[in-house]
Amino acid sequence: MKNENRIKFFGRRGLARLLAIALVLGLTAGAGTGVLAADPPEAASVGAFAVIEVNTVAELKAAAESADEGDVFTLGAGFEADFTANAPVLLALTSANGFTVDGGGATLTYPDQHFSIRSTGGATVTFKDIGFENGTGLYLERGAYIFENCTFTETVSTAIAVGPNGADVTVRNCEFTNNVSAISMNGYGSSSGNSLQISSSRFSHGASSNPVVHAYAATLFVSNTEFSENTGTSIIGSGETAITNCDFINNVTSGYSSGNAIIVHPGLDTSNRYNFAISDCSFIGNGVSGSLGGAAILISATSARETVDRSVTVDRCYFSGNYAAGDRGGAIHAYNAAVNLTVTDSVFEGNTAGKVADPSHSDYNGQTDTDGGAIAVRRFAGGSSDPTTVSIRGCNFKDNHAMDDGGALLMEGLPGVPGTLIADIANCTFEGNSCDGKGVTSGVFTPEGAGGAVQLYGITDSRITHCTFYANNTGNTSGNGSGGAVAVEGMTAVGNPPVLSNNIFIANTGYPSAQANVYIADNPYNDAGTALNNGNIGYDNGKSYDSAGRPVSAGGDTYINGQLPGAGITTANVFAEMSGTSPVKAYFGAATGSATNEAQRYCYLPSPLTDELYRGAAPYGATVSLDVRGYLRDPSPNAGAAEIYWTKFDPGAGEWDTDEIPAGAIASLDAASRTWYLIANPPVLGVYDTVTAFPSRSVTLPGYSFQGWKSDRPDTPGGSDYPTVQAGAVVSSAKQHYTADWLHA
Repeated sequence: MKNENRIKFFGRRGLARLLAIALVLGLTAGAGTGVLAADPPEAASVGAFAVIEVNTVAELKAAAESADEGDVFTLGAGFEADFTANAPVLLALTSANGFTVDGGGATLTYPDQHFSIRSTGGATVTFKDIGFENGTGLYLERGAYIFENCTFTETVSTAIAVGPNGADVTVRNCEFTNNVSAISMNGYGSSSGNSLQISSSRFSHGASSNPVVHAYAATLFVSNTEFSENTGTSIIGSGETAITNCDFINNVTSGYSSGNAIIVHPGLDTSNRYNFAISDCSFIGNGVSGSLGGAAILISATSARETVDRSVTVDRCYFSGNYAAGDRGGAIHAYNAAVNLTVTDSVFEGNTAGKVADPSHSDYNGQTDTDGGAIAVRRFAGGSSDPTTVSIRGCNFKDNHAMDDGGALLMEGLPGVPGTLIADIANCTFEGNSCDGKGVTSGVFTPEGAGGAVQLYGITDSRITHCTFYANNTGNTSGNGSGGAVAVEGMTAVGNPPVLSNNIFIANTGYPSAQANVYIADNPYNDAGTALNNGNIGYDNGKSYDSAGRPVSAGGDTYINGQLPGAGITTANVFAEMSGTSPVKAYFGAATGSATNEAQRYCYLPSPLTDELYRGAAPYGATVSLDVRGYLRDPSPNAGAAEIYWTKFDPGAGEWDTDEIPAGAIASLDAASRTWYLIANPPVLGVYDTVTAFPSRSVTLPGYSFQGWKSDRPDTPGGSDYPTVQAGAVVSSAKQHYTADWLHA
């Protein structure tokens, strides 16, 4: 019989299976006889499976609808042509028996639907090594579906669409290219299952503004996958979601709800507060020109339900060169959503709110709402009794830009209603961020930027602790720019004042210069001496500095923990230096981002001068117990993101020979050029880090010989014997002092 050639492998029931298929196709002369009708049930009890070649749509339909668990249907040489002529494949699966369709590299082309499958029995159907081209893809309901090593190219509708009864879909090592949409899950939480798992795949050149992957009310897990060059939103999720180790590159859209790479959607299930976790991902060069911003991640409420009651976490991710051309949040925008947003250990560099930087461009003056170059969080309406809470910790913000305010961050609370936005920003480094201030005053565009790094606007219960603000700037010489580092505006005399504690503000620029670092606009919170704002270095809030970096007048304000810096607030006195030449940028930890695109986090180490003379007070409110590198903070902690320990060396009656200071030593020279500090890491489990004592040639005293370095601490507590260590000795970094011991020659 001709069909016998199609059997590749079978058990004792193989012939009976073939005859059963022949019965369905009407190809056997004895079809319908008692013998043939009785064989399949008996064979079904045998544990073997069949590998059967099919060459037509009709043969595949017959085989699939009578499949036994584990059957494999291979597409023969004639299947592609028959598919083009006779598609779609319509399958009604009533059995729970799963099977595999192995294309062996075949490409199925059809101008309409490829497959329509309804699996009321809950079968698992696997498609393997098949190319789907043109047409409207696959329509799936109920059951489970696995796609392995498949390609989907130039479909004119959704490549894989799940109907309202739901299905469980797994996509592994697949390629989606130039499709109108790739995957749409529309099961709305159906009891029959509605989940999507994607791994090791690629979605590129999406051909419309439709979302690439739309997991509406579905559980979604995506890993090791690339989304690139798409013109629609890459992922929309509204159920439990985890996205890890993925790349989102050069996706640019003005389409669906604006947010380009990822949209966190409220969904329909108002009783469930889903988690949305994004980790170890890279977002590079994504752009959006729509009205809501958030080129990398948009957390958006809807008019029907003004809340996204969920936790959204972003951990160890890398955001570079993303832009929101027409709105806020170059990388991330949380828009009027009652969300718990946590961003940790991530890097934001070169992201922009507003795209046009040329003042002569016709679109330049239209960029008045472009705040928050990296992240914007806005809660300006009700709809939920829950607050919006934001925690940003251990992140780097470098060279981000806003055409309006908040070069790196905008936190905007609901006017007149305290407690609607609560922000906690700690252990972050802000460097080189800027804003132009394309604001509007009485209908006239005026350059009045506020917050070169951070703007707090409206009622925000905000705390900024242990952050380093370096070389941020706002405004320009033709207008006012308030708060080169931080600006607080739009408040009323209700709610809690912002807390700025144990931060470093250095080399930031504002116009006028009296507001170079911090500007708090509204009474009663504009007193720099308030107890809430303590332990900071460079907190000015409207006070002027002289050319040496000293406050012109104390005015009762607290500049550095209650003390005026005699040497001035200068970069050299605030940051540790490499052999006295440049600030130390310390890189640490594993790289942030995906496996293919990553960036290293860094912090600036504070000078021991700031630690010894201007050590910060205990943080107000919740304690930040660890520094950005994970070291325990001292009970009287350093200001800024990093904690340090040190050992101090004094030449005594001698002098330093600075040419003999060891190259590469992380050290700082005090203002009087008398003492060098060698810097080390804080202790771990009570064990101190060590440094190497300066060599004898680094100090000189004519007529005397160097005997060693004498400690200021006795050998035993309360003792009178102060030990001397030799040059080059390894000593503890327990914040102790050594003085050169000299003997007359």
